[in-house]
Amino acid sequence: MRGRQEFSERSALRVFNEAILTQRIFQQHRSIAQVLLPNGFTPRILTKRAVEKADDDSCNITGSCRCGSLLRFMTMAASGQAASDRASTGEPAAVGQIKELLRKYEVSIDNIDLNLANQVWSHTPEVIFIDPRGTERGLRAIEKTFYEETMGNTFFQRQLLIESPAIHVYGDAAWGEFTWTFHATTRNGGKQMTTQGRESQVYHKENGTWRVVCDHYSGLPVPAHSRASKLYFT
Repeated sequence: MRGRQEFSERSALRVFNEAILTQRIFQQHRSIAQVLLPNGFTPRILTKRAVEKADDDSCNITGSCRCGSLLRFMTMAASGQAASDRASTGEPAAVGQIKELLRKYEVSIDNIDLNLANQVWSHTPEVIFIDPRGTERGLRAIEKTFYEETMGNTFFQRQLLIESPAIHVYGDAAWGEFTWTFHATTRNGGKQMTTQGRESQVYHKENGTWRVVCDHYSGLPVPAHSRASKLYFT
């Protein structure tokens, strides 16, 4: 019994020390990773560049270390929890078709491919796209304002990565929600940037094919104590 008690105490002490060390590392690297503390010390925004920078930095807490590995592990754990909280519902075949539609959506933005965009978006007059810069109604307005101007004229390289989509199907209608990471290089100055956000979409089956009829995206939640402005796709 005494041996078990000593083992339990050592385990608790080790976990406590690791928690303190983790907190100190995140505090040092707060400039490269935004950390929210709603239910403990959980990273919610962490870009690839932030991890690489943490890997390269010499940490004055532990000496020469690769803190990016720790940040990456913690982020994977947080992402896994988020993914487990979002499960698709409805007919599996329809869920799969809509997820394939999301892959087309990614590529249409990456390549400013209007032919592919025509396969993603509804051609009905009520189709709508809501983003931080405004509201576009109708397919041509979405193509011109979002694809050609916002995406095409602002960036010469783009990569949209959709993360953990959850799709909910109700007959010929459905809706979905997901988070995303957007990597891009600007045309003006060749600046590399990474932003993250969240998005919801509404789908309708038209002539046997799923189409997006409503899209609304924004940045990730901003902590109440932070007044820093958020960048989204741009």
